[in-house]
Amino acid sequence: MTKTNDFAARLYDGVLEQIHGVISTLEYDTSDGQLSVEHGTARVVLDGIEDMLRQLMNDLRGCAEWNTFTIAFYGERNAGKSTLIECLRILLKEESKQEQRQAFHALQKQFGLYEHDLTLLEQQADKFERRQADARQKMAEADHQYGQQETDLARKISELRQRISDSRRTASIPQRLFSRVRRLPEDAMLKQLQQQLSRLPEQHALVIERLQHQQHDAQLKHQNIMTQHQTALDNRHQLEAYEDGSIISSGRSGSSHGMRQYEFVVNGRSFRILDVPGIEGSDEHFHYDIQNAVKCAHAVFYVTNRAAPPSTDDDVVTPLERIKAHLGAQTEVWTVFNKPVSNPRVLRKVALVSNDDQAGLTELDRQMREALGRHYKRSTTLSALPGFLALADCLTPLSSRALSRKTFIDALTAERLLDASGVGNFNQLLIQELIKDTERKILHANLNKIRVAIDSACTVMARLVGEQFVPLQDELHKEASYAGLQLDRERARLDKHVSAIGRQAIMAFGARVRQQINAQIEEDISNDEFEIRLQAIMEREQGTVQNGLPEQFEGKVQQCQRQVAGIIERFEEHAKDILLCHEYMNASAMARELAIDVHVDRGIDLQGLIVGVVDGAPLAWAPVRWSTTPLGDVTLLTGLFKSIWGYFSDDYRKSQQRKAAEKNIRKAYRELSHAFHQRQREALQPLKDRLDEIKALLWTPVVRTKKVCGAIDTLRAQLMKVAEDVTKERKR
Repeated sequence: MTKTNDFAARLYDGVLEQIHGVISTLEYDTSDGQLSVEHGTARVVLDGIEDMLRQLMNDLRGCAEWNTFTIAFYGERNAGKSTLIECLRILLKEESKQEQRQAFHALQKQFGLYEHDLTLLEQQADKFERRQADARQKMAEADHQYGQQETDLARKISELRQRISDSRRTASIPQRLFSRVRRLPEDAMLKQLQQQLSRLPEQHALVIERLQHQQHDAQLKHQNIMTQHQTALDNRHQLEAYEDGSIISSGRSGSSHGMRQYEFVVNGRSFRILDVPGIEGSDEHFHYDIQNAVKCAHAVFYVTNRAAPPSTDDDVVTPLERIKAHLGAQTEVWTVFNKPVSNPRVLRKVALVSNDDQAGLTELDRQMREALGRHYKRSTTLSALPGFLALADCLTPLSSRALSRKTFIDALTAERLLDASGVGNFNQLLIQELIKDTERKILHANLNKIRVAIDSACTVMARLVGEQFVPLQDELHKEASYAGLQLDRERARLDKHVSAIGRQAIMAFGARVRQQINAQIEEDISNDEFEIRLQAIMEREQGTVQNGLPEQFEGKVQQCQRQVAGIIERFEEHAKDILLCHEYMNASAMARELAIDVHVDRGIDLQGLIVGVVDGAPLAWAPVRWSTTPLGDVTLLTGLFKSIWGYFSDDYRKSQQRKAAEKNIRKAYRELSHAFHQRQREALQPLKDRLDEIKALLWTPVVRTKKVCGAIDTLRAQLMKVAEDVTKERKR
């Protein structure tokens, strides 16, 4: 292991140890069973965060490059990344590119695949093809001329014969005799025309034969040249694998390649360039390549062919958001505006960038700096295609690229074209500014990625608290408060019902005693008998009250139990819905960043609570004797005069007995009411205590959520200190 790799290993291990140490300090005393459950919930979340951070560190460890300064060319498909990289490979004489160009020249020489030779073959093929056409044309003309001559001679012979016939028919006898001795001039002319007609086919055949020979000769030569040309074309395909621009994709959908890398050495300094796949691709493999490329890169060129900020269309993830996610950890990010130029006349202008382009680039720089912070540098402009055509002298002859190069070179010299395209200036930027002090840049970039990884985890934790646990805590708080209020109302309702039952029972007691003792008084009983009977009636009716109350109370208590059970069930259902909703939100929104279980245990045993209410309720009203003043202590007759008068007056005695009875009934009413309310408090106290316990238990999810929030906030604060330590290491 090299010294650099050893330092890197110790660095990542040290950060992981710090993170583990921070989380370990959050261990709590779990001897309390209730606290152990609460801390266990927080523990699950903290362990998940530690796992996430460990995965982030291990990913960085696996991807980070510590020995070679690495530059990633990143951007959308068809933005010109590969074209620009190909220019740099030629300009900086990248080793594999040099080997490729040497192989191209060797094949070109071996097969004679030069543009001049191919053009000459094509010209010769055209010449002999024209000769064939010319021979065919002449044969057609000869045929036409033969037919015309044959027709003309036949017509002349016919006309001459007719004239000779007419002349002989109209001639005189001497003329006829003379014509027999000497032939007429017309006869000689007729013979000559007939001879010409007879020789005409032979003459025509000779002409056709000569022309056919010329055509055949031209055809053989054309075929021979075409064979040579086709052989050259067949061999030309061998050049395509070695020609300049072979790494450039067509830009069509599906034509993107995976990540490729190229090694350079300039002035003794080594660096690497990564050609990253188009970021809009959905292929998982390409996504993996992009992530790995930006993780190991120390600087990034974002290449775009639009002088405008990355679009913010209606996609789920906009290009700017994607760029921020990919490049947020980079310490050096540049934008390259690759202006599309297909006509060399554009490059004759004074400036490559128009006023509209400059305005768009200014806004692009602003938004990129806003998204990436101080690590974003600036934008630079070039046109990669003209620069490539200025440099690419290893092109398959007569290919589309070779023809495009000829168009541009005819308009501008290669040197002027390279300068006007801005590719030469970009090359100088790369050499003079980007690959300076690379050791410091490598350390700075890799430490920054560790810092950003920790910061991103802290951001996720803050979001987890703010978007998951705090809203969850608030909703559970509302539910617990509402359920507690309902329990208080139910307890007050039971108290009210029990008091009403007792009041009605005691009033009924007084009415029954009054009715019975008045009936006894009407029987004209003595005072002693009155006292005995009143005492007996009151004791009997008191027992009736005591024995009758439990059944009435039982119904009210059971009704209360049902209401309490319903309150708990509704709370349980609502709490469960709230928790499931928040867990779903976490699974859908945060699982991509934090793959941990944020479930908060409700902490409520529904059936246990309901049973607890039943067990703690006064299901039977114990028939205990209530304390009342013995009726024997009541003085019914006061004074000797009243006793004597009562003895002689029955009506007076009865009225005195009724007064004494009413007095004792009212006294018993007061004593019974006091005893009832005291017994009511004693009997209902266990139920009230149990309801207070239930109210406390309803707050368990809130308490646990607070514990989790506190643990996450504490961890986040500690991790931010770890991140600061990494920053200090970076500044050394």
